[in-house]
Amino acid sequence: MNNILKIIAASATLTSCAWQSGDECHIHGTLPSDKWDGQYVFFVPMYDKDSIGVDSTKIKGNEFDFTTSKSAVSDIRLSWRTRLGIESHLVAYEPGCVEVHLDTLSSGGGTPQNDSLQAWKNRALAFQKNSYQMMTAYRNSLAANDTATSNRLKSEMRKARDEYRKETIRLADDMAGTPLAIFMNGRVLGREKYNK
Repeated sequence: MNNILKIIAASATLTSCAWQSGDECHIHGTLPSDKWDGQYVFFVPMYDKDSIGVDSTKIKGNEFDFTTSKSAVSDIRLSWRTRLGIESHLVAYEPGCVEVHLDTLSSGGGTPQNDSLQAWKNRALAFQKNSYQMMTAYRNSLAANDTATSNRLKSEMRKARDEYRKETIRLADDMAGTPLAIFMNGRVLGREKYNK
């Protein structure tokens, strides 16, 4: 029985990303339902200064496929009229197959840059949640005139922010020379000089 399940899982992976070509990036995407069938998914360049225009592909059977030989980071999104409840998702174009699921919390991976991008997104979400909780506690301590607690929380927030920035810098440095590093340095970190 386990062997049959493994064969089915392998077949699903192969059919969802059966594409194979050395220099191209193939993106296979899914959506939670067929509600968006017939609509278009747009690939909006996020940083590459040489990018002209926006690519698109049609959704069929709550899936879409897109292949490109570009080297860039793009934001995958639906039309502004139909995107309510669907989070856009950043994707790095690099050779290989990228699996993307667009939903209220979108995700993706399958290549080194996209796996790293998803790990960073997960870390960013955890950082934002933690920051919100600490900021709420900090404001409450200020309202209660609890100086010791507010000073401690202020220090903890600064430490958390510094650690998150260090992790983001480490990601950009580890991916040096890639579209992801160019995007992270320019749009996230404000370190444009590292892209030259």
